[in-house]
Amino acid sequence: MDGEPQALRPKDEPWAFFWFDLLEPVLTRQVSPGEVNRFLKNLARRKRLFPSGALRRPSLSTLRRKLRRYRKDGFLALARRPRADRAVPRAAAPEIVASLLDLKREQPRRSHVALNRFLESLHRKTLARSTLYRWLKWHGATRLKLGVVRKKVRCRWTMEHTHDLWLADFEHGPFVLVGDDVRPSRLCAVIVGFLAAVDFLVPLLPLLPDHP
Repeated sequence: MDGEPQALRPKDEPWAFFWFDLLEPVLTRQVSPGEVNRFLKNLARRKRLFPSGALRRPSLSTLRRKLRRYRKDGFLALARRPRADRAVPRAAAPEIVASLLDLKREQPRRSHVALNRFLESLHRKTLARSTLYRWLKWHGATRLKLGVVRKKVRCRWTMEHTHDLWLADFEHGPFVLVGDDVRPSRLCAVIVGFLAAVDFLVPLLPLLPDHP
């Protein structure tokens, strides 16, 4: 039949049975034709636990649409229908898409929030998050496509000659007694490049008072 799904996908089965269970009194003629509209209105007033886990009221228009589909195409028509334009970006003005792509390529790490701030400033319009990312994916302007990776960068400090590299670091140390005064101190350490592939840590002036 026209519009009838060829097969019921496993993830769609709970939805088909959910709508069938709601409409069963009408489908099995337990409700007279003259009472169908009132029955559907009562259903729309009561909250139901949907297969998605959401607790909400089914809309009256959805109940009527599901009933029409069942009467026309049978049980399989109660399943959720995939969008015909799935994975295709929604319509957007060419100048907005052009600005979006330029902004993303200029700084690949910009999020949809940052990109929409620029679009709002430039065009007084924004794009829904899903639409925005579909356009980026459609044009190959995602982080991955633009060369942004999350791998940790590990470097090795090596020098060709002794003492080519000196680095120092300071940390807060214990309180020290200087004469009759108790003063805070800082720890100092120096990293010295010793050989081409060997670094070692040399303590230098372990305790330095914060004040002379």
